[in-house]
Amino acid sequence: MTIKNLFSRLLLPLLFLVCYLLFLVATFPAAQLLPRLPLPAGMQLHDISGTIWQGRIGQLSWQRRAFHNVQWEVLFSRLWLGMPTVRLSLQDPETAMASATVGWRGKWQIDDLMLQAPLSILQQQLPYPLPAEASGTLHLNIDQLSIRDQQCLALEGLADWRQAALQTPAGELALNNPQAKLSCQNNKLEIAVRQDSPALRSQAQLQLSWQGQYQIQASLYPGNEFPPGLRAALDWLGRPDSSGAIRIKNEGRWTN
Repeated sequence: MTIKNLFSRLLLPLLFLVCYLLFLVATFPAAQLLPRLPLPAGMQLHDISGTIWQGRIGQLSWQRRAFHNVQWEVLFSRLWLGMPTVRLSLQDPETAMASATVGWRGKWQIDDLMLQAPLSILQQQLPYPLPAEASGTLHLNIDQLSIRDQQCLALEGLADWRQAALQTPAGELALNNPQAKLSCQNNKLEIAVRQDSPALRSQAQLQLSWQGQYQIQASLYPGNEFPPGLRAALDWLGRPDSSGAIRIKNEGRWTN
């Protein structure tokens, strides 16, 4: 028997075996695979349905918070290009509404990220408690984010805090709609914030490294409608300069 004849006889069984293996992979239940993955400590997954290619997690619990209706879909168009990519979405009106495309090819690539969440939920994730309760909704849009070896390579994004206000024991501080531009500078996340309201005008710049080190610089300009009960807090932050601005500069480590 020649090699050509042997190959012809084995071709059909091999094709059948490959198709069968692909069928098994495509239909493998996600409920049997996801719990076996090396998940972060304390993360629990409940009510898993679908396959590894497309599915849903009914509830994801982590760090004392529960998220509902997490969905994923593997994008075959990028898989054949050697860049495994997953489309993720979170549809939980009580916590957050979010979606993003996450891929990897030597670096993590996140595209078209959209997040909408109440500030009261996000405030609970801060490492230090604030003497005020934030209200309003955060709208975050990131066109692209590239990360490699715990370094921020590229970032283009905008954040909008709508109907922003701080509820304090001394009164409410209305902030209108602060906006922030997100970028990467020197492998660090950089956030430039601008805010303007009759009560307060401010500018701030935050730099945050992947290891948690941060630097923040801010300028506060109290307006005519600044609550009188909060004046003592401004005195605690510092004295106004010749332009009427209170300058703040601080650095440390994010310990959450």
